[in-house]
Amino acid sequence: CAEMGIPLVHISTDYVFAGTGETPWRPNDTTTPQNAYGRSKLAGEIGIRNSGAVHAVVRTSGVVSAFGTNFVKSMLRLSETRDSLNVVADQICGPTPACELASACNLWLYQHA
Repeated sequence: CAEMGIPLVHISTDYVFAGTGETPWRPNDTTTPQNAYGRSKLAGEIGIRNSGAVHAVVRTSGVVSAFGTNFVKSMLRLSETRDSLNVVADQICGPTPACELASACNLWLYQHA
């Protein structure tokens, strides 16, 4: 991308952080991924930052859509066949509509083309 002058959007994740705390993550907070997925996403972020390409790193979580598989759709599907559901109680996120995420990325790319 750097050689061709093509802007790049990298979709990353909140898994680059430790997963503890009670306040929303900020872009410059210390990254301490706790699993292979978080480490691989952070490695991608670092590689892109060092590439010289015009770029944006978008750290998102809880992506939801009417298409594909996601937490909300899974819970709705399971609720049709089960009387109760067991879910984790220690995760907090704001659902990110996939269409809004895509629109924001497209706008950024358009503005940086």
